Amino acid sequence: MKFAFGLPVERFKLLKIETDTGLPILPKIQSDVSVYMYRFKKTEIAYLASSYTPDYFLLDTFKYNEYCEAVSDDARSNKVIFRCCFRLDWFDKPWLLGGIIESIIWDRIEKAKPITEKFFI
Repeated sequence: MKFAFGLPVERFKLLKIETDTGLPILPKIQSDVSVYMYRFKKTEIAYLASSYTPDYFLLDTFKYNEYCEAVSDDARSNKVIFRCCFRLDWFDKPWLLGGIIESIIWDRIEKAKPITEKFFI
C-alpha cells in the first residue's frame, strides 16, 4: 500500500490541467495536479489534490493543496457531510505580490465552493 502525507492511498492520478485565466497577458496556464484518493467507498470519499504550476513567473513559487471529504450514513441518503480544507504552501513568497496572489486564490476558492458542493452532493 502506498502512503502520501502520512495516509494510505487507494488511488493516485497525475493530471495536466489547462486553465483559462481571463487575463489578456496570460490567457491560459497549465498545472500539474496530483490527486490522492484516501477513501473511495459507497458512503465516503476523501481525496487530496495538490496543484503546482511550473514554468510560469510567480505561479511556480507556491503549491496549492485541497483536502476534501464527503461522508454519508447510507449510499441512498440525501444527508451528506461535506468538508474541505485548503492550504497554500509557498516555496519562495514574493515580498510585494504574495498578498495579492493569496487574495486572488482565496477569492477563486470562495467562488468555486458552490460548484464543488453540487458536484459531490
